[in-house]
Amino acid sequence: MTSQRSPAPLRAVGGTEFATPAAFPPFALWRASGRAPGRQRGFSLLEMLAAFLVFAIGFGVMMEMTSSSLRNARHGAELTEAALWAQSKMDLAGIDEPIQPGSARGEFNRKYRWEMNVTEWQPPGDASPLVDLNALDMYQIELVVHWGDRDHQRTARFVTLRAIQPGPPT
Repeated sequence: MTSQRSPAPLRAVGGTEFATPAAFPPFALWRASGRAPGRQRGFSLLEMLAAFLVFAIGFGVMMEMTSSSLRNARHGAELTEAALWAQSKMDLAGIDEPIQPGSARGEFNRKYRWEMNVTEWQPPGDASPLVDLNALDMYQIELVVHWGDRDHQRTARFVTLRAIQPGPPT
């Protein structure tokens, strides 16, 4: 006696009939894919090694970029602090004591040191004749800020001009 299988139950959706999932036994789907039900295929060792190599190279590049970004941020912060110290020192030039040509040096703190050179400044020969520069004493102030240890010393140089109205002759 042969068993006859009943036709797959159908379900109507929107006027179209579809077979229900119960009509397909699980092994029929595996046969359709060409794989046996007991054997599953994974990645080969070579594919895994290639994937790991790509990951390792990408991770190394990302770590180098992060390290470089942190180094640049630290350098930028140090340069900003040096500029703030320099601005503070140059703002006081001529206020604490009169500006006179010469050199001086000192420390802001244990990390930052400074050297200041003050020279008289003469306008270039082709300066505008409309401005009477003889009514002012002009000084060039050069401030060099140093920081870091002896092996990795960094410097920043700041230069400005300061106009001082000469006092009455004494």
